[in-house]
Amino acid sequence: MAGKKSVEEKRAYYSTVISRIKAAIKEKGLSQADIEEMSSKKEYALYQSTISKLLQDNPASLNLFHIVELASLLNLDLNKLLALKESESSFFKETNPTISRDLFIRNPNDPRMRPYINTYYIYFLPTKSTDKEMIRGTLRFYVSENGSKCNAELKFKTGKISYANKPVEKIYHGEMIISDTMDACYITLQSDDFAEISYIILHYISVLFEPFLGCLGMALTSSAGASRVPTAHRILLSLYELEPEDIDILKGQLYMNNKEIIISAKGLQKFSEDSRVPKEFIDYFIQKNEDGSVSDFLGIPSTSYFRIDESIIRDAFISASSKLDGLSLLRQYTVSPKYVKIGRADSILHDYLTVKGIYDNSIKQNDG
Repeated sequence: MAGKKSVEEKRAYYSTVISRIKAAIKEKGLSQADIEEMSSKKEYALYQSTISKLLQDNPASLNLFHIVELASLLNLDLNKLLALKESESSFFKETNPTISRDLFIRNPNDPRMRPYINTYYIYFLPTKSTDKEMIRGTLRFYVSENGSKCNAELKFKTGKISYANKPVEKIYHGEMIISDTMDACYITLQSDDFAEISYIILHYISVLFEPFLGCLGMALTSSAGASRVPTAHRILLSLYELEPEDIDILKGQLYMNNKEIIISAKGLQKFSEDSRVPKEFIDYFIQKNEDGSVSDFLGIPSTSYFRIDESIIRDAFISASSKLDGLSLLRQYTVSPKYVKIGRADSILHDYLTVKGIYDNSIKQNDG
């Protein structure tokens, strides 16, 4: 009886190891064909037929050599994979029981991550007020060497010339992680040459059977120039390189604006005289006086500043092309800034804490 029990225990253990492998494959969103492809790149002997046999709940199918290869491909800890007791394995334990490990998507083969694996053209406005030229570069998402994460590489020329009389190029490397609950792509980027770490957050758009075309995102970095301070600005990602005329129109979407468009009377006047604005848009929204000055915007009388809800433009009975061009160009004349810096706000906060005695009172309370 004891021998029979030992066989049953072995069978249960083998079944547990197979279940752990299956769970890891499911968590990473891999198919057997994906694993065979990864195996081929590393010159392993894991063919799809072999993998299929390994994953059968049959002790006879287990092969230690193949298990080691699978652990390597799936980036698994062999000690935990082959642990005799469940308590010694972390495969089914959560560091935080209220948060599922699937909420963070790191695996580039996950169907939710896979459409993002590509090279994108990026565009953003300079963070130095005296610089006017749009910054352009590329942002590449690619599978890491061991297949466990999505690497990121950002490249762009700053528009400056080095002491060696060559264009200054910044190159950053990092990782992209998707949060399913936050609908966000978090990208951490590091430049060793410039000792700089920057962050980009994109709105996660679920695409399964078509390529991800691009979006607007928010970057958090240190500003350019002699006085470097924390700065937030928008970036534009596009799967396809944009023509100069498209960049010229879309530039307005990079301003730090929102649904409510605030534009001065002077700005609206300049907008109405911009030859790039479709005539259909001007005729629909803007009324002019005999001298050519703007009298109102769709019934909103002329004041020092206009507050225009974006939905008014989106719901207009004009062509989609005219709406898109007109709205993008209108944003270029708004009062919205190109970026947001933490500048004098630091010293103002320090002065407030000092003048109000908050810092001194805190010390007294701690001493007391």
